[in-house]
Amino acid sequence: MQTNITNNTKLTKLRFLKIIFDTEIKPWEIPAFRGAISEKVGFDRDVFHNHRSDGSVYYRYPLIQYKSFGNNPGMVCMGDSVDEIYHLFSGKSNIIRFSGEAHELKIKELNLKQFNMQVWDKSFNYRLTRWLPLNQKNYNQYFSRQSEKERREMLNRILAGHILSFAKGIGWWMEKRFDVEITNIFRSKQVRFKENIVTSFDILFRSNVFIPNYTGIGKGVSKGFGVVHEDFGRRNNKNN
Repeated sequence: MQTNITNNTKLTKLRFLKIIFDTEIKPWEIPAFRGAISEKVGFDRDVFHNHRSDGSVYYRYPLIQYKSFGNNPGMVCMGDSVDEIYHLFSGKSNIIRFSGEAHELKIKELNLKQFNMQVWDKSFNYRLTRWLPLNQKNYNQYFSRQSEKERREMLNRILAGHILSFAKGIGWWMEKRFDVEITNIFRSKQVRFKENIVTSFDILFRSNVFIPNYTGIGKGVSKGFGVVHEDFGRRNNKNN
């Protein structure tokens, strides 16, 4: 699938901070971990939780995302949110509480990189796990499709839209057309998201858009859904 982009801008540089903490977490505890971090820094710092003071939601791409790295909780911070992370460590205590237990925010790994965001003339192979492409509007449309081909084409269009949302969220206006193609849907399952049961997908896809590892794509990315990894095992296949 090809998507046309007409905007022309300078090269976008993205700062990308990954923090892993030396404590343990279960995948379903990520929302509680997010809440504990937000409470520690103060709910007035909305970049940590994307909520206004009146409780309403900012509908924007989350620049701070909470994830599990194996059994360890962690965070990914992009762009200007990197400058906000010092608020997490500026208090007197480095203890947070979630799931009824106290956890020390002791850093296990901290990695800061800067990426040049661009559309390439070659494709990258990616793995996307716990992806939530379906909403109330398109859920029935997807499952009413008669063939696997039609379903995959629909998911392909949704994925292209999610990549565009990511680019817009980090302030990157793509300068040329990009390609995206789902190559395999290897798992789908029912998961709980915001008190609802929804369908998540684990897929493989290729695209000539560069996406940093651990970037969130789609719904629920601030809570550990839709995590992208480059699939190095397929790097040398078609394009190299």
